[in-house]
Amino acid sequence: MFWHLSRWPNILSSLRLVATVPLFVLIVENHFRWAWMVLAFAALTDVLDGWLAKRFDWQSAWGAFLDPLADKLMILGVLGALTLIGATPLWLLLVVWGRDAVIACGVLVYYAWLGPFRIIPTALSKASTFIQVLYLLVTLGFVSQDLSLPISWRLAAWLVAFFAIGSGFDYFYRYARAQT
Repeated sequence: MFWHLSRWPNILSSLRLVATVPLFVLIVENHFRWAWMVLAFAALTDVLDGWLAKRFDWQSAWGAFLDPLADKLMILGVLGALTLIGATPLWLLLVVWGRDAVIACGVLVYYAWLGPFRIIPTALSKASTFIQVLYLLVTLGFVSQDLSLPISWRLAAWLVAFFAIGSGFDYFYRYARAQT
């Protein structure tokens, strides 16, 4: 049955994935308060789906693929929209996108040479995702209140970049080391 309780983590991840395009449109169309509410709801679904999956052992192979995909597409969509409206720097979008692109290419190469495997999220990658979502929420919060972002907010962008790059190197190190 589709609505079985064990499917709720995947349903929540799917909602987050589906919300990506409307969220992007809300931002570029200057509906910032609605966008902030959708993003906050999406962030809550991420926390809830992870908790449900672990708490009730409702983890699945599909969920292990869908949850990070929904996270990455939502983050890149919101970051891209905020870049388009000038609320966040282009270099940050390129760093976050670049990290994800390098990891995706690494997964494809690994799969082609060595076969399938499962990516296990690391503490650093979870921290990076948390910091990215927090950055997006705060940035969108400033924009939704028609407030200028403080100059010090540039440090937050550097923090996001630092964690993104660090978690990318962490993945590379862990998986390269596992094969030697």
